[in-house]
Amino acid sequence: MTLLAAAMLALAMQPSTNVETVDPSAIGNLIGEYDAQLDAALFALIASAEVGRDGEVFLKQAMSDPRFLKPNSGYYWKISSENQDDFRSRSLWDRKLDVRGEQSLQPIHYNSNQFSNEPLRIVEQTVLLPNSKMRWRFVLTRPLGKQK
Repeated sequence: MTLLAAAMLALAMQPSTNVETVDPSAIGNLIGEYDAQLDAALFALIASAEVGRDGEVFLKQAMSDPRFLKPNSGYYWKISSENQDDFRSRSLWDRKLDVRGEQSLQPIHYNSNQFSNEPLRIVEQTVLLPNSKMRWRFVLTRPLGKQK
């Protein structure tokens, strides 16, 4: 009986020969879906932004996702323009979100490792807001990998 149990245990411990591989197109589809979600949040941020009489940008409506309020959540946004202080999410706390050097009228997506142990997926777009002659850069992030 002991030999039978040992044999069954040995068989159960053997690596499976049925190893599944991930289709590269499935990974591309997941990244595309992830970026589409980022785009939707970015568009909501842009739609909520206005420029006041003083030339400062503000939000008519706060972002609906509470993770943009939680420090170090990986969910961050920032709106910037030349000669203006950055307007940013509370979740950034006292940190500065760096962006790539180029400006784009279309959303651009990329990964960032600027915060240690916190890989981010970033989308950014440059927009000309109503009542403003300046271009505003909108940046929004989500964490990559496990979420807290």
